[in-house]
Amino acid sequence: MKQSWRESKSAFLAVLLVVTILLVGLHYRARRNGRASAPEQVVYFILRPFQISFSRFGGRVTDRWESLRRLQTLEDENRILRQRVERLDAKNKRLRIYEKENKRLRALLKLGPSEPPERIAAEIISQSASNWLHRVRINRGAIDGVAPKSVVFTDKGVVGQVLTVSRSTSLVLLITDPDAGVGGMLQRSRAVGAVKGTGGDLCEMTYLGAKVDVREGDTVITSHLGEVFPKGITIGQVVSVRKARHYSSLEALIQPAVDMYRLEEVFVLNKGQ
Repeated sequence: MKQSWRESKSAFLAVLLVVTILLVGLHYRARRNGRASAPEQVVYFILRPFQISFSRFGGRVTDRWESLRRLQTLEDENRILRQRVERLDAKNKRLRIYEKENKRLRALLKLGPSEPPERIAAEIISQSASNWLHRVRINRGAIDGVAPKSVVFTDKGVVGQVLTVSRSTSLVLLITDPDAGVGGMLQRSRAVGAVKGTGGDLCEMTYLGAKVDVREGDTVITSHLGEVFPKGITIGQVVSVRKARHYSSLEALIQPAVDMYRLEEVFVLNKGQ
């Protein structure tokens, strides 16, 4: 049994040796002729599909990696651009605010009553928390030359008068306050009356004669009557006319020319200086 196995093994080795020698010879001969040997062709034929698959797979991996790299680059560039846009947007908003403020101040500088009293520019720093009391505080006081009863106005018209003064701030009584009063005149008919605050958004003009020519849309200005307000500053426009309680005179509701809820900058007039 052992002898038969040894003989089979020897025969297999002999055949393997012959095949090897034959393959080496074929390979050497093919190389001399510049061609691939038959064994090489067989191996290439067998491995070719795997090579193609691996090559395609490697190409896909490379393409995917390049895509991811480009995507990351685009995300970085997009983030940088968004940051630039945010900075430019913030800068643009600041410029628009400065532009509006500049327009308001330029408009204020163009306004002045017929007499040239000293004008003090001021900013609103606080407003009354009450819906009934219409008062604001400005950032100018005694050290700036502001005095009680000084007239406060904007480029659009009358705001009110200074009520009390501290060293560096002043409290302003708006013309819409119930305690406020100013002599008024209808610009068209030149009829005069008293303009009072109502505690709301409007003012009321009273003591108009029963036959006075007053209409909706008429402009009301400060009159020559009174010791505080100089003549000719706009108060507002008539929005409605009605008979007084005793029918002996007329009353008119006036929409102030100045929006008291959007005050930012004002001028203070000191006639005595």
